[in-house]
Amino acid sequence: MQMSARRSVDWGLAALGSLMFVGIFGVVHWYFGEFMLSEAARNYVFQGDTWGYFNRPGPWQYEFWGVDRFWPTVWWALPIGFASARAGLWVANWMLAVRR
Repeated sequence: MQMSARRSVDWGLAALGSLMFVGIFGVVHWYFGEFMLSEAARNYVFQGDTWGYFNRPGPWQYEFWGVDRFWPTVWWALPIGFASARAGLWVANWMLAVRR
């Protein structure tokens, strides 16, 4: 494969990798966060009922904050994931060119 064709494929691969990572990571952490606030997580293994001394106890401890905090985070995670994937592909292509 020619170098220019490989570079153009890498940009699309980085975009796809970023979308897939943020999508899968978001779904998994959404449900794990919901679980950590549930009654089932209040045990020795998950410590779902443990808070810092600086937090006052209240009803907020067991409320799921919802979508209003999720989407701004996704819009920051997508470009960061894209830059990270592109940098990783750049290093991988550089290492392919390294010869002993």
